[in-house]
Amino acid sequence: MDVLREQLADAVVGHGHPDLPMVAAQALARGLDSPALREVAGLGRADPALEPFTAALAELGLAWPTEGEAHLAAARRVCAGLLAGEPDGARAARAAETVYDHLCRVASLGEGDHGRLPFLHLFHDWDADRGSGVEPAPERGRAVAARFRELARELLERTG
Repeated sequence: MDVLREQLADAVVGHGHPDLPMVAAQALARGLDSPALREVAGLGRADPALEPFTAALAELGLAWPTEGEAHLAAARRVCAGLLAGEPDGARAARAAETVYDHLCRVASLGEGDHGRLPFLHLFHDWDADRGSGVEPAPERGRAVAARFRELARELLERTG
């Protein structure tokens, strides 16, 4: 169900328009099942699928996420993705900017702050270093990556 939730969140935040029959077929292949889900999986791309797909979600005990829920899920996914690896400073700074953008959308919808400003500060500090025309020292990159990991863990704990 987690993959299905991610696909729904991505669709809500505008990271691609899902091919709902394909999403339904993939959900069936992963072991989810409901009569409406089977119906949607059998539709063609040109067939209207939103209403039966929404019915399938209800049968599975799910609903489309709100825009705020979707942006928070996207921010959490960025954090989890970078925590799974060893990002360098540039990648961590870009991720911090992305997380900040998603959390700003959540806040603008009145659904909480979720500690977004430290992500902005981290990105701006890195950007200021790069803007000086001198490539940041490797230890600076390691410090930025370490700080991002710290902020990411905190966000995941607070919103888990």
